[in-house]
Amino acid sequence: MNTIAFMLTAHSLEQHLKSQLPSYAVRDFEEVLAGRNSVGIMGSAPNEFRGIIAVWIYYRCLAGECDAAFYRDALSAAWEHDHEMILAAVSNRRMLRRMFRWAEFPIPEHSQTNIDIWRGTRGALLHRARQGISWTADRDVACWFAMRHPHPERKPLVLKATIPKIELLDPLNGRDEYEVICFNAATANVDGDPEEWRLAYQRREDAKNTAQRLALSRAVARLSK
Repeated sequence: MNTIAFMLTAHSLEQHLKSQLPSYAVRDFEEVLAGRNSVGIMGSAPNEFRGIIAVWIYYRCLAGECDAAFYRDALSAAWEHDHEMILAAVSNRRMLRRMFRWAEFPIPEHSQTNIDIWRGTRGALLHRARQGISWTADRDVACWFAMRHPHPERKPLVLKATIPKIELLDPLNGRDEYEVICFNAATANVDGDPEEWRLAYQRREDAKNTAQRLALSRAVARLSK
């Protein structure tokens, strides 16, 4: 595809969104068109639109209608809200990889050349779990994802891979999950067993609850001043 094709694709998506978005999201839609804000629309638009919006802004970026930082903010916000909507909107893994590379996300800050990463899933076979692109640099976080929704027919699985830092991307979200994006974890293997994962899940859950209580107490203290 060339610049004209990118522009035509972006325009087609723009017209679709313009006709389908609810009225309360129109202002943020216009903010994107004006090049002022690409994040607000990810909060105001209904969830099912967020993936399409990210693809639209991606093509606008390819067409030279916005810069990489503007697009990166949009993709990061959409991924943080609900990455499933992006996966549903993107036609294939190759395009998804191009989208993340084009956004110029930074390489994770880490002193080592190779980084250990983990992925927690439930109900996925090994080869399918390896294909996921959302990983974490914190093992307890992976165990938390694997064990958080127990189901007798969906077995938990925690994978570990050691990946060159240069092949990882930091999605810049604020969820304190130490997330990294990885498209090349085909050599990942199972790390641990369900009993060990359950203990790690509880550590993570306790840490989350402690952090929430601390944040609440600080908020109350500020309000009381």
